[in-house]
Amino acid sequence: MKNKFFILIILISALSFSLKVKADTPSVLAEQAKTAFQAGDYQKAAQLWEDLYQLGFDNLNLHYNRAQAYWHLGEKGKSLAALYKARSFDKGDPHLKPGIEILEQSLGLPQNDFLKSLDFFPWWRLYLSRDQALWFFALSSLAFFAYLFLKLFKKEISHWISLSLTFIFLLSSFQLFSYVSFTHQALVVVKKAGLKKDPIGDAEILASVHEGQRLKVLKQDAYYALVETSEGERGYLAKENLGEF
Repeated sequence: MKNKFFILIILISALSFSLKVKADTPSVLAEQAKTAFQAGDYQKAAQLWEDLYQLGFDNLNLHYNRAQAYWHLGEKGKSLAALYKARSFDKGDPHLKPGIEILEQSLGLPQNDFLKSLDFFPWWRLYLSRDQALWFFALSSLAFFAYLFLKLFKKEISHWISLSLTFIFLLSSFQLFSYVSFTHQALVVVKKAGLKKDPIGDAEILASVHEGQRLKVLKQDAYYALVETSEGERGYLAKENLGEF
């Protein structure tokens, strides 16, 4: 009798576990998130899409949905961070650019008119990211310069002219690089947070950062990141207050 009772308990536990696993499958979570969003329960929708992200699902539509939910919740920093993440999958998606521009303006982020103008000429990047294209441009110029340097032994006037033009290209490429930061950056996604002297909960607050502010990430661990502001202020910030950029 005891053995039968024990087996019954095991079967019930197994059934409960299987039902729970089924309830937490990605397709079910995605459908629940969609239903919650359509019903106006943006908090639940955002949490469900975050759960999917934590489960390892990482695509443009997921992050676009996250951005939409956070937008309706008034969490502009998180919405912008989600759009940046979505843009990493398709830099030319026309649905992302307007939302990014609106949020950047709303958060008072500085606009770089020079780099913004380059977006009107997508062919110049040859499907590379902007940073990759700039590196390609500079290295190509350098290779061309080396080739011309070898040709100079003939001392033809055309080579000197080409060399001068190469110098102009090199200077232009360095100017382009001055507009781009290759340091890993992150975006503050909460209204306000404090930079701490040490990576502990009760550490001294050195400075404050606000929603949408871009920070350089110098190093990080599981819970805190050492960041630097554009003014040169450094401190530790809880990673839950940062979004990818």
